[in-house]
Amino acid sequence: MDPTHDALDALPRTRTVEYLRALMVEHSVLPPRDRLLTTYEQWLRDKLATTVDDDSRKIIERFGRWHHLRKLREHAETGPVGTGPFLRAKQSTTVAISFLNWLNERGTALNECSQHDIDAWYAGGRSTRQHAERFLYWARSNKLTPQLSIPRHTTGTYELVGEDERLHIIRALLLQDDLPAVHRVAGCLLTLYGQSITRIVALTIDDVRATNSAVSVKLADTWVDRPDPISHLLREHLAKRPNTSTASNAALRWLFPGRMPGEHLDRQTVIDALRHAGIPTRAVRNSTWQQLVRQAPPQVFSHRLAVSKQYPHPASNCHTKEHLVTGY
Repeated sequence: MDPTHDALDALPRTRTVEYLRALMVEHSVLPPRDRLLTTYEQWLRDKLATTVDDDSRKIIERFGRWHHLRKLREHAETGPVGTGPFLRAKQSTTVAISFLNWLNERGTALNECSQHDIDAWYAGGRSTRQHAERFLYWARSNKLTPQLSIPRHTTGTYELVGEDERLHIIRALLLQDDLPAVHRVAGCLLTLYGQSITRIVALTIDDVRATNSAVSVKLADTWVDRPDPISHLLREHLAKRPNTSTASNAALRWLFPGRMPGEHLDRQTVIDALRHAGIPTRAVRNSTWQQLVRQAPPQVFSHRLAVSKQYPHPASNCHTKEHLVTGY
C-alpha cells in the first residue's frame, strides 16, 4: 500500500512521524502540504472535541474554520504559513473558547451578550483577555452579538533598548563565541540591519555572495556588503552550515537549514536562543530602525532592506505607540 498523509496522521503525533513525513515529501514519495496549516486543522479538531457545550462548539467551529482556516489557506496559496499567523490563530481561538465559557458561567448566551459583559470581561482578568478582540469583531460582523463597542487592543509602551546596550549586543555577537554561529549571524542581521527573524530564517545561500575580497547579502533587490568581522562570521557559517550532514538535507539551499528535511530553521528557535542570551529581539529591532531612520528617510531603508511598514518621522517621539516596525 502506498504511503499517504492520512496514514501518517493516524499514527501518534511524534517528532519521529513528522520527520518521516518531511523526508518522504522531500524525496517526492508524498505530495507537499503545509505543515502549520494542517497542524491548526488538527489542533482545532481536538479543541472542538473537548468543548462540552454544543452551542459554544458550533460557534468556535464556525470561527475556526471560516475565519482562521480560510485566512491560513490564503497564506498557503502564496507560500508556507508562517509561525506568527499560526500562533495568532491558536491564541485567538483559545481565548474565544475562554470567553464563551466565561459567558456560560454568567448564564449568558453569546447573542445576549451586553456592553456590561464586554466591559467586565476586559476589566476582570489577565492581559490575554484582550486577544478576544478578533473573535468579538467576527461575532459582531456575523450578527452573533448586538452592535457592541469593543475596546481597541494597544501594544502599550514602545519597546526599545538604549544605543549603548545595542552596541554592546553587536560587539558580543561579533566577537564572542558563546552562541553558535547560526544564531550569531541571525542576531547580526537583526541588530545591524533591522531584519525580522521571519525574513532572516527564510534566506537562502543564493542570497549570499562571497568572493576573496568581500561578502554580500541580498536583503531586497540590493546587495549589501558586509564588513569584517561579520563577513568572517558569514564565511564560517557558510562553510559549516548545521543540519546538512544527513542525506535528506545535504542539498538544501536554506542559509539556515532546519532539523526537518526540506525546512529552514524555525523562527521561534532563533528568537528563544537570542532571548536566552539576553537579546530582546523586538526591542533591538525597533532600536535598530530608530537609528537607521536618523541616517536617511525611512523609504530608502524600506527599499534597500525589504521592510514595508509604517514608520514615524525620525524627529518624532519614538516612545509613543507609533511603530517603526512590528513583529520579529
